[in-house]
Amino acid sequence: MVVVLVVEVASMLDLATIQRRFLTFLTEFRFNGELVYKNRVNEMVANKSRSLIVDFDHLIEHDRDLARSIQLRPDYSMPALKKALLEALERQDPEYAGEVREKALKNQQIKGEVSGFAEAASLIPLNVRFRFPQGSSVRLRELGAEHVDTLVQVEAVALRVSVSKPYLVIPVYRCVKCGFMEPGVVGLTEVFAPTRCPNILEGDKCNGPMILDASSSYSINHQRILLQERQEELESGVLPRGVQAMLTDDLVDKVKPGSRIRVTGIFRAYKPAKTQSERGLETFS
Repeated sequence: MVVVLVVEVASMLDLATIQRRFLTFLTEFRFNGELVYKNRVNEMVANKSRSLIVDFDHLIEHDRDLARSIQLRPDYSMPALKKALLEALERQDPEYAGEVREKALKNQQIKGEVSGFAEAASLIPLNVRFRFPQGSSVRLRELGAEHVDTLVQVEAVALRVSVSKPYLVIPVYRCVKCGFMEPGVVGLTEVFAPTRCPNILEGDKCNGPMILDASSSYSINHQRILLQERQEELESGVLPRGVQAMLTDDLVDKVKPGSRIRVTGIFRAYKPAKTQSERGLETFS
């Protein structure tokens, strides 16, 4: 079965609706009489896991409009999905949900000023991961402009796998002169860092140099892999194409070079980051 979801942008669901309907899916969806996601949330609690895997065909069966909204606007939808997952956790185990809320609050304190529902919910340290059914994959060489910023699945060979490194989610910079702290602005591949301190000292700007304070920043592990087309997909004499993918958090160190894998994620187009401002911190390995 191939998942093909086409919809007008005007009919996309808003965040409150996505949260409410995804929570309903998590608490009410049954397969062969089993409350599938209620059980998976229980497993999350038992294993102290941060991630929930959702089978996309289950979501389509339960709520096709919700599935369309998530597939076509995953970045927009994710804060609402995290909020719904946290609420489902709270119903199952208030103590574990409280631990997650404390970490989210700490992230908000690091971030400083948080504007609106989406930004606050995006700081919840939970992952909702989707698994498309077999036969739903897009060939690597067919990925194009129409797939940018949407949820897609590809099947490929992991040609190269990098070492795991910290990945800046909320970078915090400290003034060398007065100690004032300020978060940077995070882009897709770059961090836009304050270069001079804006703190006011005795009526004047401090203007001291700002440096990254790694101990005060919020980071997660990440790893880059190079995906390459499988040999059986190639015509004679055609060179294989490749796509770079990034694995984060608990997906790190799950893939070995040469592995044949199926990856579901958001397809992005971006300008490579400059070395001095990229989000991956240099570490010893």
